[in-house]
Amino acid sequence: MSETVTVEETIERLELFGRTGAWTGFREDILTLVDYIAGLQVEAREKNAWEGRYNALLEEAEASRPPEIDDDGHDLPQGSIAIDTDGLPWGRTLWGWSILRPDFRSRTKLLAPENGPYTIVYTPTPKENTND
Repeated sequence: MSETVTVEETIERLELFGRTGAWTGFREDILTLVDYIAGLQVEAREKNAWEGRYNALLEEAEASRPPEIDDDGHDLPQGSIAIDTDGLPWGRTLWGWSILRPDFRSRTKLLAPENGPYTIVYTPTPKENTND
């Protein structure tokens, strides 16, 4: 494009050419505009590729996030460990759930819903499960 002609001016000239068939610009203006459009297409493909990579990473991160439960944890196997919303760890024992802190002795049959949702950080395999 000539120094004084912008992309917008060239587009206006193309619109005029499309309506009237009269071209008032230079041949180089069209070539430069085609190059510009081709560059935009490359940018769009690259954007789509990066967007696809981002979405794949996001799915992978979501899949590796520990599961959460909103219930009382009654169906989790013995040996499971859950973290409540305050960051306190709870362990599933034969008698129910106990907070896992050496300075705290508390036991409850079920997890308290008001402390949830709980993030499950460990669940024993069926081979390790001693509930059955």
